[in-house]
Amino acid sequence: MKAKVIHFEKARKKIRDNRRHRYNARDAYQKKREAEREAQLEKERDKLRKKEIKFNFTTPNKDWSIYGGWVNPFEPINKGRLGSTQEWRVKKPKKHYY
Repeated sequence: MKAKVIHFEKARKKIRDNRRHRYNARDAYQKKREAEREAQLEKERDKLRKKEIKFNFTTPNKDWSIYGGWVNPFEPINKGRLGSTQEWRVKKPKKHYY
């Protein structure tokens, strides 16, 4: 009986070692594939960097004082001009085209 038990324990240990070996082999393969993917991505990124066009934007050197003051977009444009809002009351003769 003892011989069988020892034999069983040895077989069990072999199986355990075999599983560890398989897991280690899988981990090594996955690490290798991950490194290959990283290398491929780096190559693609280098290609994109070489093709990249750099734009240098310059601000216009304009004298903004010649254009007048700034406008508040929340106020009407005809504020302070009396009667300008009632132009619709003035009857204008219609233009007839013949």
